Amino acid sequence: TSIYAIGDVLTKGIGFFAIIFYIHFITQSDMGVYGYIMVIVSFATTFLILGADNAYARYFFEYKDEHKRKVLTTTLFLFLFLWMLVVLLVPIVFSKELSYLFLDTYDYSLAFLFALASLPLKLLASMSNQALRNQFKTKQFVIYNFITAVVTVTSAICLLKFTDLGVTSIFLGVIIGDIFVLPLRFFAIKELFIKEVDFTILKSILAYGVPFLPASVAYWVFSSADRVMLESMSSLESVGIYTVAVSLGAVMSLVASAIGQAWSPHAVKAYEEDKEKAKILYVRFLKVLVAVALFLVFCASMLGQEIISLIFPPEYMAVFYPMMLLLIGIGFQITVQVTATGISLAKKTVYFIYITLFVAVINIALNYILIPIYAEVGASFATMISYLLLTLIYSIVSQRLFRLNYDFRYVLIAFGLLGVAFFASFMDVIIRIILFAIVLGVLYAKKEKIIERIR
Repeated sequence: TSIYAIGDVLTKGIGFFAIIFYIHFITQSDMGVYGYIMVIVSFATTFLILGADNAYARYFFEYKDEHKRKVLTTTLFLFLFLWMLVVLLVPIVFSKELSYLFLDTYDYSLAFLFALASLPLKLLASMSNQALRNQFKTKQFVIYNFITAVVTVTSAICLLKFTDLGVTSIFLGVIIGDIFVLPLRFFAIKELFIKEVDFTILKSILAYGVPFLPASVAYWVFSSADRVMLESMSSLESVGIYTVAVSLGAVMSLVASAIGQAWSPHAVKAYEEDKEKAKILYVRFLKVLVAVALFLVFCASMLGQEIISLIFPPEYMAVFYPMMLLLIGIGFQITVQVTATGISLAKKTVYFIYITLFVAVINIALNYILIPIYAEVGASFATMISYLLLTLIYSIVSQRLFRLNYDFRYVLIAFGLLGVAFFASFMDVIIRIILFAIVLGVLYAKKEKIIERIR
């Protein structure tokens, strides 16, 4: 986890500072357009992947034979490549019409074109990353992601500065970054490719993975559809503020991503080796997840407002509370790594459809009620509640399939501390700094005991 975390700190740290540079080259409205197109791209990605990343991770470890793993990898990559070419051809050709359909102007047709053209490269890079994770090649995974981020952001900033392409520059940078690094990724996993495909394996993969599709679409609804509703019910400026809040919330996403990348292969491996020991491991791991999320929310509540005022223009001060609510929401999302385990391991992926669709409907209803009144703050609150509801329902269903002995006292205390951390953000800055110093002092004094508990 530490290797993935360090890699994500470097990679997403570059992305975080990139947003700071981007806002000096494009207007708040154009930042809203960027966030809006990213939402559409996110939906397309969800549809194109067909749950293949989840299926690949699950079947790679189920197949003990190396030859079968190679056939699995070759079949999956070839299918996804052909699938993407067929599906993306029409929207790429009609990018001008898409620009007018979504934004009532043809001005962003190039941005739509390059955003869609980046998808095949991005998805192949994502599947290559999964192959590296399955082989526990963590260092290569981190290095390639870091190089991709550097090339992407450098290219985008150069294009923003020296051309008049505007928002299109960011999507062109994505394409340049992936083209540069993709050959290195394929070279690192070349031993997993052979001249053999198996349609029986493909059928199994799709049977396992496709149920993730409606679930992933529902995920998209309560993680991204709020920007679509903001644009129609509020303004592109609100979308711009919300997009920056999401980018700042990437601090928590960074932790979630690092943990997920390291955890999922080991979680499956532990289950395959000893189910009872795996149960103990999962419960202990959940405690660590809760503690990490809580600490990050506390740090943001203590110093977040001052950091935002230092690095962003004054018009972006409204970002803080949407960011806080999104941080808490992503904190809830992190726990899904454990609370949804029973559903995944039991291969009852159809439950993901029912649960996520239900939560998506709740999310849309909350956005519909809150956005007209509270704009980006209302959208953030709806997202936070959605992630809380999601992990709670996952936990209830998973318990029926693979029972874990949760420490509910620990969870209740964590909720209490979360409330304290959030409301502390309303205090005067001097009081917050003193409180932050006291907490850090206590943690340092108890560091040996904390390290022992984590171990």
